Amino acid sequence: MSTPPAIDWKEAREIALRSIEMGQTILNAVNTSMGQKVSPKRPAASAAQVVVQVAAWFHLSGSDLRQKTRRQEMCWPRQVAMYFARELTDASLNYVGGLFAHKNHTTVDHACRCVRNRMESEVRTKADLDKLREHLNANFK
Repeated sequence: MSTPPAIDWKEAREIALRSIEMGQTILNAVNTSMGQKVSPKRPAASAAQVVVQVAAWFHLSGSDLRQKTRRQEMCWPRQVAMYFARELTDASLNYVGGLFAHKNHTTVDHACRCVRNRMESEVRTKADLDKLREHLNANFK
């Protein structure tokens, strides 16, 4: 069995720095040729950020939504937050459930179905949630 070659860390650092410089050079060339500034995209929203934004939309705090209470004034906003955390992020059902007092994946799935059903059956709810979706997209995309 042969031993792997020793890593020359100085050389590796130089290669990395040249790669970064090359990336900047390419970005500058694109900016010049297009006559405009090309900037990197803003990072996508995290599920936790979506929860905080949805809570604010309903005039609540993120911690309000994470409580174990079953009061109606908390249940609907919590379900909406779960729905948008799934729709706008790559978060799994289990991950989203963990954001809400350790709800399990079936609770999150149920919340998403409830929101979809209400959007299909109630025009006002669909309009309200479409506005919320626009608000979230404006903040995160």
